[in-house]
This record gives sequence, structure tokens and C-alpha cells, in this order.
Amino acid sequence: MELKNFATVLEKQGPVRILAIGSSSTAGTGSSSSTKTYPSQLEGVLKRALPGAEVVVINRGLPGEVAANTALRIRTEVARAKPDLVLWQLGTNDALSRVPPKEFEATADSTIRWLKSNQIDVVLVGLQYTPRLAHDPNYAAIRDALQLVAVRENVLYVSRYDAMRFMAQSRADLDLMSHDNFHLNDLGYQCMAEHVAHAVIVGVSMKKFAGHAELK
Repeated sequence: MELKNFATVLEKQGPVRILAIGSSSTAGTGSSSSTKTYPSQLEGVLKRALPGAEVVVINRGLPGEVAANTALRIRTEVARAKPDLVLWQLGTNDALSRVPPKEFEATADSTIRWLKSNQIDVVLVGLQYTPRLAHDPNYAAIRDALQLVAVRENVLYVSRYDAMRFMAQSRADLDLMSHDNFHLNDLGYQCMAEHVAHAVIVGVSMKKFAGHAELK
């Protein structure tokens, strides 16, 4: 699940471009400004974690969008942004809209395969956790379908659901939610950015590790 193409650009010391696409969690609903969205904060985290790297994160979030509509936009946005890596946040609106899980899976599968065919790495950013939907069977079905897609397509998967559920159940003394108690606030988006950055850095490290193993 390493990010081969992204890591190769980093090794060549070229500028790396990341396209963050998805719905309201990418657009930054609940944040105080555009600089506090997860993609904006992610850019800063990656620049600190990858000294000397020129990292550009492009935010193309659109609130309320289901995966099928994002999949149509991805092709246009890829042509415009020419990214080395796509961070695709998806699933929440599909669950809320009662999109059939198999239909959701097919959309995710075909889009990931298209991105791979164009030498673009993919990280999937999963559904958020909220207590009011914790026992919703359709929400769980979409969450599980996305995990299956990640395994089948061998791409990195960021489980926001598990991270947010842990924090909620551990009663961590952190206020991560906005006033609607569904979207994140500035601190919540910072945590999300750090969570995604960790996955990206691990993916890059795995590629380097694989390269050293081959030399041996």
C-alpha cells in the first residue's frame, strides 16, 4: 500500500501536488476560515514532516456531494491540478442518502482504477463517527464497503470513524466538533490533517523500505 508515484516525485526533489477532494469535511464546513480546513492544515503538517519538500495541497471539497458525483469531478480536477496524489474523502453522504453499498463500491473501485492507470496514488479518507449514526445499519454498510474497496484495490485507508469513536468513548477532554455537532471545528480538522499526514508519510516510508529490501 505504499505511495510509489508520490514517493518517486519526492525522491527527485520535485514539487509534489496533492488533490484533496470530497464533500463538506474537505471543503471545511464548521471551520473558522479557509486556512483551518483539513487540506490547508495538512499542507503545513507535511511541509514540517518532509523538510525541503515543496508540497502543494489543492482543496476541491464540495459540501453534500455523494461519491458518484465526486467521481465525475475527479477526472476534470485531475486534468486541471495534475496531482501526484489524490486524497478522496467519501462515504458519509452516500450513507445519509441511502446509496446502495454495492453501487457505492462500484463507483469507488472504477475511479481508483482510473487514477492508478494515470499513475496517480490514492488515499481514501473514510466516514466520520457520530453517536447518532453509530447504530444505523446503512451507515455501517457504507463504512464496511469502503474498507473492502481499500483492501481489494490495495490503497491506503484513513479510518476517521475509528479515530473519532475512540476519542468520543475515551471522553478525551477535547472539543473537536462544530456547533452542529456533526462537522469538525478548527481543532477537529487539525486532528484530521495529522491523521491523514501520518498515513501519507507511512505510505512514503513503505516505498523507501521496499526499495532498500530490493537492493539487498
